Amino acid sequence: MLEIRTIADFRRLPEVHRMAILKEIKTKIRLEDWLRSLNNKNKITKPIDVRCRNCGGAGKITLTPRDGRDIHPSQLHKCIKKIWLDCSTVLVDYPMVDAKGNPTGEVEQREVSWTEFAEGYIEPRLRIIFDIGHGVHDMFQGYGYRGAWGPSKNYQAEYKVNPDDKHADGTSVHPMAEALWIKGAIDAVIDPYIIDEVPGLGPVAIRVIHEYKTINSNGYGRLTRPKADHKWQATVYAIAIDAPVTVFIYLNKDNSQMADFPVPVEPGMVSEIEKKISKIQYYVESGQCPPWEETASTENPYECQSCEYMKICNPPTNGKVR
Repeated sequence: MLEIRTIADFRRLPEVHRMAILKEIKTKIRLEDWLRSLNNKNKITKPIDVRCRNCGGAGKITLTPRDGRDIHPSQLHKCIKKIWLDCSTVLVDYPMVDAKGNPTGEVEQREVSWTEFAEGYIEPRLRIIFDIGHGVHDMFQGYGYRGAWGPSKNYQAEYKVNPDDKHADGTSVHPMAEALWIKGAIDAVIDPYIIDEVPGLGPVAIRVIHEYKTINSNGYGRLTRPKADHKWQATVYAIAIDAPVTVFIYLNKDNSQMADFPVPVEPGMVSEIEKKISKIQYYVESGQCPPWEETASTENPYECQSCEYMKICNPPTNGKVR
């Protein structure tokens, strides 16, 4: 293999070869091919340790398989059948093998989550958009730990919400999360957030949630309040941990302008969320599939187009384009 390590090495080549090398470097194409390949990665079936991307690989974090039995707040605004599948299991026949790995001819039934059969595909451009969002989260969370919103000891990024977490006495850490099957991670919780002076009240200490969002100039120019699906997600988390206020921070990716919206929990939205979750729980616990008229197939057929359960669900078109 020809090695070119120095400027002199490169300059010694005929220009036609130098131009050919520059043409074949193809940095963008290699990156896009690599990003596409991520869609073919096997799902995590057991906890694994990976290098931490936030510290340049100096430490490690543990990735765990997704627990399909719970409701993830970022998904709750989506089709009811999609969430029903997320929370449901199916019996699958697995061929048995002997100690040497040879088939025995017998079959073992195992109960597995439908999420193991979900098929998602993310285009390179969309994956980069997601990763930019993750990078902005890391940036804001770094600001929080450095004291941007008060003492760093009061700031907790990626606040875990797990319906199965218990205190030493066996009581639930988050009773509402347990009741509503809510599981996920909040961008940040500040407890307490200190306000030095509120007219008529004096100093105030309040527990708040932070939600960090990125948006382009077109969307930012129309932004007068948090986007509806963002508000749904944050309200689910607020219910789960009983936090009275969520602050949405939007960063314009094009020019770094920021907007913030402190929003209290709204009883009307709480009622809508609890009603939808109650319906999902009913269908999951009874083993009944939600009727088509309650799914995106009827209410928003375009949502079906990008659903990871498209092949499993096979929704009727009813003459509507997907």
